[in-house]
Order: sequence, then C-alpha cells, then structure tokens
Amino acid sequence: PAGDGIYTLSPAADQSLRLDVYGASSDDGANVQIHTENSSTAQLFRLTQNDDESYLIANVGSGKVLDVAERSKTDGANVQIYGTEQALHRSWWLEDLGDGTYAIKAVHSGRCLDVADGRMASSTNVQQWRSNGTTAQRWVIQPADTESPVISDVRVSRSEEHTSEL
Repeated sequence: PAGDGIYTLSPAADQSLRLDVYGASSDDGANVQIHTENSSTAQLFRLTQNDDESYLIANVGSGKVLDVAERSKTDGANVQIYGTEQALHRSWWLEDLGDGTYAIKAVHSGRCLDVADGRMASSTNVQQWRSNGTTAQRWVIQPADTESPVISDVRVSRSEEHTSEL
C-alpha cells in the first residue's frame, strides 16, 4: 500500500470477498472472516504504520485492531478484533510478494493471515498459519472508496506498556 490510510483487504484468489468483522461487531473478541463485499465499515480497515514499519490494522467500524487470540504463536490460532493499543500480537508485517499481493504476517509469531482451509467462500474463518505460499495467504490491499460509506474518525491509541509484549 501507499501508506497509512483506509483499505479493503481481499484474498487474491477471490477479490469479490473481503476481510470482514462478523456481524459488524464492535465487541472485543469479535471474529474476523472473509465475506462477500457489502460496502460496510465491517470491511474497511485503517492501516497505521508503527515505528518499526509494521502496521496496526484497525477496523473502521469499531476502531478495534486485528489481534491473534490469546497471543498464540500456533497454527490455526484465531484472528479477531480486540482493543486499540499497539502490541506485538496486534502488529502485522506487510510483505510485498511482487505481483500486487501481500503476505500479512503477525509480528509476534511470524505466521501469516490465512483463510482457513483455503476455502474461498463467504463466512470462512481467518486464522494465522505458517507461511506456505498458497493463495489462502495472499492478500490484495486496495485503497477504499471512502466517499460511498459513512466512515467515523477512528483513532488508534498506542500504549507503551504493550509495545514489548510477547
């Protein structure tokens, strides 16, 4: 991406799908999935670059950031939204794969944002999984058309006490 801003994230294998917060929830622990594009703020994410060049990825509808549940480092750990503070399990590397797609890797585990079982269907869960080069881990990050949906002013806070969590 060009830098900080509001984006949609789609699996490269099916760009009619979007990274999505289940039920447009704003609750801590709300599940993240892929879902058919629906122009809602549940499918818009604000990318904010951290000092180490990793990113916080905050859902525009809730202001909550992508988070690996329980700070897990294992394959299959769920990805959810939780809190707004920067922490290693809430920070993501964007690895440009050179073909217009990105691998999105959790800083704390090095594992990739992954569509479960590579299933390109609406309501499929998103998890972390070790890098395997499959299309389940390739994402297209596009600037959002922010003139269509109503977008609230989302502010991502950073907490010094959380920046060194493992």
